Formats: sequence, structure tokens, C-alpha cells
Amino acid sequence: MFSALQQEHGAAELHYVRRVSNMEQKHAWNCLHAGDFEAALEIFDQQGAIHWSKTKDAAREALVAKYAADAAKEPGKSRFVFAYTNADADALNRDIRALRREWGELGPNHILQTKHGPEAFAVGDRIQFTSTARWTRAHAFGFTNGRGESPRFPVAPNLLCGNAFSCVIFQR
Repeated sequence: MFSALQQEHGAAELHYVRRVSNMEQKHAWNCLHAGDFEAALEIFDQQGAIHWSKTKDAAREALVAKYAADAAKEPGKSRFVFAYTNADADALNRDIRALRREWGELGPNHILQTKHGPEAFAVGDRIQFTSTARWTRAHAFGFTNGRGESPRFPVAPNLLCGNAFSCVIFQR
């Protein structure tokens, strides 16, 4: 459908990268857009924006260590860790949550049923809602449009997240 609309009406292309202030990285993003991945990766690598590891486990350990160092250096900043697969995200979340528990940032666990099965949540957890409630039961709990507001599961918007994600802090 998009191809037909594009042929009929044309399409705009965005070339100005606003999310990055570093001129070399802007150039790298434009290289990615143009399909020149080698040039882009070379720029990111020269700037220290790529960290290489021999194994996935080593990469996860390095990322969690970097998270811990960054959090110790600037504890008031918000952080977002991205993983390609749900399994990788689960492993990173488990390791980072263990750090946060060790630092005393989380309350006791409460086991709640999710669409993926039972999960532990605690006061202080950051939660990212990834879909909108589509069922009456979910609406009754107050989960709609990526936000939760319910006497049973009170959550508050995490203002450090900005507008890009529906993040909340679990409060009980």
C-alpha cells in the first residue's frame, strides 16, 4: 500500500538528525540512512560509542557494569537499556534489578500475573507498558493508553522518561 501511495504522491525524506548534537554522529546516522553501514560503524567505533565483547554473556556483564558505574556517577539521571530479544531484555532486567535491590532502591516483591506469566514488582520499579488495555477487565484496573491508575495497582508517571515511552514507577 505504501509503495502505491509513494508512486502516486511521492514521499518526503528526513535528512536532518535532531536527536544527536555531535556532528560526526549526525553524519554517521545519515550514512546508516544511505545504507553505508561500514562508514557509520567506523564513526561510532572511533568515538567509543561501540563496545565489543567476545560473547553475549560478556556483553551483558559489561553493560550492567557500565550501568552501575553511570548510576553511581549520576544517580538522578534516567537510563534506558535496549535489547534485541525478549530473552536478552529479561536477563538485563534481572541483573539491573538485582543491583537496584542491593542499593536499597526497591521495596519487597509483589508477584503479579502478566500476559507472560507471574512477575515480581516492587515499590521503586520502573515499568514500561508496551500495549494498551483492550479488555474490560484491564480497563477496570485502570490500565489504558500506556498508563496505570488504579487503587489496586497504583503507579505514577516517571517524568524522567520524557514523552518517548510510557514508563511508570510502581507504588504500593
